[in-house]
Amino acid sequence: MKKLSLIIALVFLMACIAPAALAKGEYLGYVTVVNCNEWVTLRAKPSTKADTVARVPLGATVEAYYYNSQFAECYYLGMHGYILMKYLG
Repeated sequence: MKKLSLIIALVFLMACIAPAALAKGEYLGYVTVVNCNEWVTLRAKPSTKADTVARVPLGATVEAYYYNSQFAECYYLGMHGYILMKYLG
């Protein structure tokens, strides 16, 4: 239980840090897909024009690393790709 509280506190702390203050590759932890209607796109590259790897449903948890102010590098169900930061919370 103590470990879970620590993880939640760290995720909250990371969410409060301005993305510009993060370094590329910095671990964001396990974050939840938010701010969408049904799903977000996990993309092969950090571009909205890149190929789709998977659809990640609203409320799903992904492991994320800061990539840039627009994208996070993510792992979801063994798949690797990029998700727009605005959909992660």
